[in-house]
Amino acid sequence: MAELDLEAHGALVEAFRRRRDARYRSEDGWLTFVDRIALEPGENQVAIGTLLVAADRVLLRPLPGVTLAGAPLAGEVPVVVEGRGVAPDRFEMDGRRYEVTSRGAGGGLNVRVRDPNAPARLAFRGIPVYPTDLAWRIAARCEPIDPPVLDSVPRSDGSDAEAPWVATAHFELAGAPQTLRLYADESLVRWFVPFSDPTNGEETYGAGRLIDPEIPRRGETVVLDFNLAYNLPCAFNELVACPIPSKHNRLSVPVRAGERAP
Repeated sequence: MAELDLEAHGALVEAFRRRRDARYRSEDGWLTFVDRIALEPGENQVAIGTLLVAADRVLLRPLPGVTLAGAPLAGEVPVVVEGRGVAPDRFEMDGRRYEVTSRGAGGGLNVRVRDPNAPARLAFRGIPVYPTDLAWRIAARCEPIDPPVLDSVPRSDGSDAEAPWVATAHFELAGAPQTLRLYADESLVRWFVPFSDPTNGEETYGAGRLIDPEIPRRGETVVLDFNLAYNLPCAFNELVACPIPSKHNRLSVPVRAGERAP
């Protein structure tokens, strides 16, 4: 683990927190997400017109006033659907933004509606945090899972998703041994760790929090910096379906580091 002094570590944590704050203040952050509309095969009437859902494509017959990248639309328009690594088309009308996504509650296709003037965004005053403490930056023994195994990861909407389980972290908190399963996205270039601890529901968000550790080289420790523990998007907006900790990622010691409950 690369050593960091107090000043360097404090600067790293503060930069992370500024990015988090900016994300939730932004016009396309989770606080602007105001509705999710399930789509069925065939014709679907929505605020921007008619969405035609077929097995291999989605088309939009837009109402007057609908734009895409600032350009007005007419006729039948092919729709780019959000997927892993694929940004969706963002249609606009009357100040709201509409995206078709293949991810979300229960799978299938949904329309995600965003409103930059959503009350939650306008009322946002920042994310409460614990004081930064270098002691919560922990070097854990990293046990690789090679090859990675697809593991069931519960979601906040009651459904289950799968993610590659790439490693297990072994460490101690207050003298008590702990383990966490480390997961990766489909590209295996980002690791994430959903975890819960006894602060959940009182001091921190009830469903748990996340850490995104840097991927270590083989044979090295993995750094779990709980100062960088952050709230799931569903802590701010119940419309968002988030990965939440499974029974394998429950810590026995309170983690008073990182973000507190919003």
